[in-house]
Amino acid sequence: MKKIGLLVGLMGLAMAAQINYFTLKDLSKYNGQDGQLPYVAINGMVYNVVSANGWVNGGYKGYLSGQDINTFPELADSRKQIMQTAPVVGKLISSFTERQVQKYNGKNGKPSYMGYGGVVYDVSQSASYKKYAGQCLQNITIDVNGLPVIGQLL
Repeated sequence: MKKIGLLVGLMGLAMAAQINYFTLKDLSKYNGQDGQLPYVAINGMVYNVVSANGWVNGGYKGYLSGQDINTFPELADSRKQIMQTAPVVGKLISSFTERQVQKYNGKNGKPSYMGYGGVVYDVSQSASYKKYAGQCLQNITIDVNGLPVIGQLL
C-alpha cells in the first residue's frame, strides 16, 4: 500500500489528506484473518467491511475479503450495501513494469503514463504534456501534483 499526501480544498479551507493506494497484492493482505482488517475493492475503490452487514471474520457467503469483488456476480447485493455504508479507505491501482508504462505513450488513442518515484501517473491531461506534445515522458521535471495516480511502478 502506498500513501500519497495531497492538498485538498474543502469549503475554501485547505487541509492535508492521505490517500491510500492498493495493488491487488496489497489488498490481498487485508483479508480479515490473523488480525488484519477486512477490505474489498469495488469499482476501483477500496472499502473497510469490518462492520458491513453479513461480513463476519473477513468473509461473506464463503468469499474472503482482500480481493476485488466485482468479478463475483453473486455478491451484487453486498456490493451495493458496501458502497452505501462502508467507509472508503483507498483506491485500487495497477502495478506496471517500466516496459508496460512505455506502451502508454499517447499514440494510437492510448493515454500517456509516466513513472516517477515508484508511482505511475496519467499525464495525458497535464499542461506540460499538452505544451510539449508528449516530450514530458523524457523530461521528468513535470509537476505531478494533482495528476491521476493509476499505478505503482515495479
